[in-house]
Amino acid sequence: MIGLFDLWPRGLDWDFLDSYGYPAENYLIIQMLVWIFFVLFLIMLFLFFKKKTLGRALISIIGLTLTVVLFLIHISPASIVNMKDLGRYDSGSADDIYYMENIQKERKTATEILSYDLRFSVSRLLRADVSVTYRHELEEPFFLTLYHGFKVTAVQDESGRPLDFRQELDTIEILDPVPETGKLRLLYQGYGAKYFANDQGIFLPANFAYYPRPGQHAIYDKELAGFKPIFPSQPLSFTLQVTYRDQVYCNLPTSGENEFSGQAHGISLFSGLYKEEEFDGVRVLYPYFGTCFSNPRRDFLDNIQPLLSAEPMLQDTGFIAYMPNMNFPSPYEQIVLLPDHLMISGSAMHLAERIQNWQFLSQKYDLHFMINVLTEKPELFQAKFDYILSEIEEMPEFEDFFKQDKYYRLGFILEQPGVAREEIVSTCMSYINNDADQRTVDEFLLELEKEYLRDAE
Repeated sequence: MIGLFDLWPRGLDWDFLDSYGYPAENYLIIQMLVWIFFVLFLIMLFLFFKKKTLGRALISIIGLTLTVVLFLIHISPASIVNMKDLGRYDSGSADDIYYMENIQKERKTATEILSYDLRFSVSRLLRADVSVTYRHELEEPFFLTLYHGFKVTAVQDESGRPLDFRQELDTIEILDPVPETGKLRLLYQGYGAKYFANDQGIFLPANFAYYPRPGQHAIYDKELAGFKPIFPSQPLSFTLQVTYRDQVYCNLPTSGENEFSGQAHGISLFSGLYKEEEFDGVRVLYPYFGTCFSNPRRDFLDNIQPLLSAEPMLQDTGFIAYMPNMNFPSPYEQIVLLPDHLMISGSAMHLAERIQNWQFLSQKYDLHFMINVLTEKPELFQAKFDYILSEIEEMPEFEDFFKQDKYYRLGFILEQPGVAREEIVSTCMSYINNDADQRTVDEFLLELEKEYLRDAE
């Protein structure tokens, strides 16, 4: 529940978000009205006992009724931007704390989503009515990934039949049998700790799982404090409608008022203190109170536009957005790059180098970090491997889950007779340093296991 006695906007002692301004969400207005009508009720109740009149009784009843109604509205969930507190509930640390306290689960499945029909309504929070066309292997569990702050209220098949499901952490598991191909409809509502959608603004980047993704993914990198980019290898068909009081911006082409449709690897949504301009067919969205050397428009012309024809990763870019300065920028928030759009935080100086870092970060960072631990602190690597072994021994019912850990998978290979650590490190580094090798880390480790674990039981 939002603090009933905290009447001031949050974050007044922090730099405000340049696309959002200082927080002035409607919960603050409702909170003030609660106190106004409550005080009115107390005054009229006091006067009523002094002199009982019908008018004073009616005003007292109206004041009490409005107090209760507004209080119930006030305590309902809401998306709030809170950059203020270095504590559990602020926008910078809430996800860190949550994922330290909750173990993420990850499992590779063959489930695919082929298209999305998204209908969002945004006021105090995001309400979603999402239909997906899917392909699913019948012998596998049917997992979808959705950020835990969004609570699913119903899942239906294409005939409207309710389906049994289980939502745990960031995973939705469809429990009822479904056909190999078909459509699912999901109804959910909620909000994120850092990324927001409320009556004052919207910032929902494509790397944030605010709409369901196929499979079971560990979406948060605890070491780098950011959400990993989870995008399909091929573009998908999206249809999107957003019910909102203000203009909404999206990387998809516009098909109506706050309606969008097209092919993309992911969709990003923005609304707030933005201005959009078009330069040679490229839409550029930036906060008009921007802080990129006080001129994001000039920053684009100087640092991004010259690269659009020279940088291979920007060849198909049609939408560029300057993201809010979230005050807690992880490497994942410095730049987010998809084939059709680029999102950047701060100035775009040295963009070519930042794109290279993004490619490395989004694909191979975890493995590189693990190899560094293995070579520089082998005792720490061994301790991590031994810890996983002890967890398997203590909780055998979770053995399959623990064996998905990358430290376990690489450590188990190194435990095999005749396997040289130097050879494994060399193979891993060759993969990491080869930009042309587009295998995922999971695919690479799977092939490594096939090669070195042929004779292992």
